[in-house]
Amino acid sequence: MQENASTYRYSIFYFVSSIILFVFPSFRTIFKYIRFAPCISMIIYSFITIGIYFSIFFLLSYFKSFKLFKIAIISPFPTIALLLAIALVIIFIYPIADALKYQRRGSDQDDAVIITTQALLRGEAPYSMRTYFGNRPSPGPGELILYVPFVATGTYQAGTLVVLIILALVLRAACSNWIASNIFLALLSSSLSFWELIAAGSDLYFIGSIIMLAGLIVCHDLLGRLSGDILSGILCALISTSRVVFIFIPLVFGFELWKDPKYRGLIFASATLLLGIALHIIFYTVFPGEYTPLHIVRKAMRFSSYGMVVASLILLAFVGIVLYRYAQTLELNVLLIATLGTPLLCTSIAQLSTRHFNFANWEGASYLAPVALICASASGIFLSGRFNVKEIK
Repeated sequence: MQENASTYRYSIFYFVSSIILFVFPSFRTIFKYIRFAPCISMIIYSFITIGIYFSIFFLLSYFKSFKLFKIAIISPFPTIALLLAIALVIIFIYPIADALKYQRRGSDQDDAVIITTQALLRGEAPYSMRTYFGNRPSPGPGELILYVPFVATGTYQAGTLVVLIILALVLRAACSNWIASNIFLALLSSSLSFWELIAAGSDLYFIGSIIMLAGLIVCHDLLGRLSGDILSGILCALISTSRVVFIFIPLVFGFELWKDPKYRGLIFASATLLLGIALHIIFYTVFPGEYTPLHIVRKAMRFSSYGMVVASLILLAFVGIVLYRYAQTLELNVLLIATLGTPLLCTSIAQLSTRHFNFANWEGASYLAPVALICASASGIFLSGRFNVKEIK
């Protein structure tokens, strides 16, 4: 009975999180690109996707009797097909979207990563660069290091695809079946915002993938405890600097590992946090000029009204109380979604309020992308545990 209650609570958590992280940001895509009856389109899209999510999280047992579903859910073909679709978007649509920079249009998120990493490879100050819109780059030093192989070879756009492929394979190894990978990519693909950001060359799903990979490695002992902790710690430290607001991520990992044995979580959190801070200090002191990753904090404060700050603090306090109450039973994935998702959601809504709730101009919709990827993969892991693959076969 207790196990069923716990499963039900997790189902509710992932169901609600999916609506917030996949459906809500997609309103921007609908209002931006659909000129005819966008409100009706938004309602139809919401109704269909929420219905699908409800079926996935609460009615899954009813689908197990369908032979075609059973064949598809344990097959690698859904994962292959969805990764192929993502590859086609990156190969054919991204160059079109990227070419908009010559007309001073489109998104400069990719440009921010490319120009700073290129400057780093030349030995120049990466944060002296400005995008073609004149914006200051936000990506931190660890992300630039991770992107070096792709930018150096002129294949920046392949970065997200490569880490998605790696994550799908690691999910397959961690769960010993393709169910988690299939559900992960299916949920992610259900978001219109995902396809828009992939086409625009956003780095945010790259960030989410690295966080999730670090979590899988350290929690599933895929490489052994010591090797896994070292690799996970390095990835965690690098990606925690991708945006200055992510500096607390090592503490979330350490909190999860604190359960058994306690010294493991303390060592992991301390070493990873110090490495992340050291990267910030090195880039701040070695390269002269303004340290532009810090501007994202000032930017968030600029469009956060007093009322929004108070509401955000109340929400953060509520989430903190809930996490403290269930700390010993919560998984790392849930902790990441809650601790990352809450402040990012508040900041995203604050930015939307400055646009007078004009969804077409809602740049903050992209802020939720890293958490959306974590939620999709975590949901895949959770749902794969509810299948008996031998019975399906």
